[in-house]
Amino acid sequence: MSKIGRNEPCPCGSGEKYKKCCGSPSGTGAKSTVPEFEWENEQFKEVADRISQGIAAGEEYPENFEYTALFLWRKYCDKKNPDIKKPANYAASIEYITLKVLGGMRMTLKGLGEKYGGSSTTISKRYKEIEKVIEEDLIVLMKKEIEKNKEIRRKLKERTGL
Repeated sequence: MSKIGRNEPCPCGSGEKYKKCCGSPSGTGAKSTVPEFEWENEQFKEVADRISQGIAAGEEYPENFEYTALFLWRKYCDKKNPDIKKPANYAASIEYITLKVLGGMRMTLKGLGEKYGGSSTTISKRYKEIEKVIEEDLIVLMKKEIEKNKEIRRKLKERTGL
């Protein structure tokens, strides 16, 4: 698993070095655990806000879930520059993709449609569209998750002796 160098630009897009942002000793960056992303327009920001609100709405997700979702949304916006008509469908699609990447599929497309007030058919269409555009980024994230899980299992084995 490749690590981010302390002097490399932070992957959150802040423009700061990693050591002065998300890689600070407190592990929380300058202000919070989820760094502020700069959004090119209000539509992109509205989707990002809906993603954050949706994630905060009752689900118990891993610590890095919101950051990962916003990171994927940022990658998609940078590559596609989408014209957004219904932000809820994009937010639900990003949550669905993030669930796939980080594992623990606790939500169906229908459930996400109900949660965000969108159609499961449209969310599925958006999800497939987004997935194609950011496919390389998803592969990298999935490999990192696999490596992280292997490391956790290795440490567990060492501790338990099994």
